[in-house]
Amino acid sequence: MMKMTQFCSARRILAFACLSSALIAGSAVSTLAHAALNFRVYSSLPADDSSAHYIWFSRFQENINNNAKLKGQIKLNYFANGMLGKEADATQQVRIGAINMMISGTSIWATLVPEMGVLDLGYLFKDYSQVGKALGWQRRGKTLRLNDG
Repeated sequence: MMKMTQFCSARRILAFACLSSALIAGSAVSTLAHAALNFRVYSSLPADDSSAHYIWFSRFQENINNNAKLKGQIKLNYFANGMLGKEADATQQVRIGAINMMISGTSIWATLVPEMGVLDLGYLFKDYSQVGKALGWQRRGKTLRLNDG
């Protein structure tokens, strides 16, 4: 009789432990579902209204904040003036995931992806349609527009 009682207690303890673990895991998942994603955005230029990077970032952040589906789910943290290091170091941080987004020119990326260097050859293309063909900007029968303003 002693063995049966020990077996039942062990089974109850195990069942209680499994139930507790499931409840803890469930509450952790629900907390994660409501937590905002924090993105670290890098730029080597200053955060002022005359900076092209900051103007782009401000518009991007406005679009994220105005999107009803994303409201409150994404938080963008802007690190201007190279606060997270030089551009060359920042590209490595993007590669390993320490920085989520980087606003920069194309020449710095040519060190990692040599094909990106073609974008620095300003007079290589006759017009935007030729650029689009060379870079594969044709998607689903529509050409992406460069100057949507």
